[in-house]
Amino acid sequence: MSGGVDFLKQPKLDKNRTINIDTDGVIINNLKNTLYKGEGDDVSQWTRICGFNADTLLYDSDLYTTPGGAISFKLNLDPILYRDKNNYNWQAACGTYHIVPGYVYANNPNVSNYKYIYTYNLRGDYETHYYEQPDCTITLKIDTGMNLELPSENGEQIWTNFPVPTDKVFPFELKKYTTQSIVHNFKKYKSNGNDAGSLDNIVVDCKYVPGVSGSADSYTIVLSKKQFDGTQIK
Repeated sequence: MSGGVDFLKQPKLDKNRTINIDTDGVIINNLKNTLYKGEGDDVSQWTRICGFNADTLLYDSDLYTTPGGAISFKLNLDPILYRDKNNYNWQAACGTYHIVPGYVYANNPNVSNYKYIYTYNLRGDYETHYYEQPDCTITLKIDTGMNLELPSENGEQIWTNFPVPTDKVFPFELKKYTTQSIVHNFKKYKSNGNDAGSLDNIVVDCKYVPGVSGSADSYTIVLSKKQFDGTQIK
C-alpha cells in the first residue's frame, strides 16, 4: 500500500516510529437503508422513494407501501418485504426496486492515542457523515408474472402464469423429444392484476424444440381441449 499503512497487516515499524491504532477511534453505527425505484444499474437514474436522509441523519420514512397496498418495504435495520396475500393490486406495485445500504461514520474527537496527529500536526474531521454503498445494493423486480394471455372476457384481457423451463417447478421433463401432457388448473387475472377466477382441468401439451445452428432450445406450450367463452384455447 503506497504512501500509507495497510491496516490489515501488522505495521512493521521500529519502536521509534510506532503508529498507534485505537479501535475505539471511529464510530460506525448499524447499517441504514434507502429505497429507490428505476431500471438499469445507474443509481443517478433511479427515483428515490424514502429512507435514510444524509442531511438530517434520520429516516424521513422507513416504511413504504406501494399504491394499492399489495407490497410494503420495511427499511430500518434488516430490510423486509411484506406481501398482502389478500390484495391483488399487483399492477400498481410493479417495477424494479433498489435497497441501497449505507452507514453513519464519525471520527472520535478523543485523539490522545493518535501520536501521528501530534507528530505531524494534522487536523482531523470530526463531523458526522453518511456514506451510501451502491456496490452493496439489493435489487428486487416485482411484476405480475403474467406470461400467458387467455381469451378475453367481455372485451377485457385475461392473463395467467405458467412456469418457464428455467423455473424449478416447470412441470415437464427437459429435452424430452416426445410430446408431454398434463392437466393443469390456472388462476386467471385481469390486466391490472386483480383476481378473475380460475380455469380448471386444462390439458397442457409440451413439445421440445432443439436449437439449430447455435440457436437456443425452446419449448412449445399448447393449451387445448377446453371450450372457454366460446373460444377453443389452443
